[in-house]
Amino acid sequence: MKTYFVCSRIESRSDGRPDGDYEESIRLVMAEDQFEARTKAESFSRDAEHDYVNDRNEVVSWHFVAVEHIREFPEEEFSDGAEVYSRHRTQDMDTA
Repeated sequence: MKTYFVCSRIESRSDGRPDGDYEESIRLVMAEDQFEARTKAESFSRDAEHDYVNDRNEVVSWHFVAVEHIREFPEEEFSDGAEVYSRHRTQDMDTA
């Protein structure tokens, strides 16, 4: 079993329209190979999907978009699915 860093992206929509917010999440995933690591990361990311009603009475939905990066990590001292990095970003911040 190998350990991988896997970067996934989820994005939000307000009332069904993209609102520019997204989250990148980097997790440690234990897997036999990169294919299994990707499959597990997709499952972890789909588990993070959720909806809520914001203060403007809009339904905000967070949805899994993609696994963006997979890198093998040489250590095997971490638990399966442990999140090691996450950030919420607005696309406006990326262009500033």
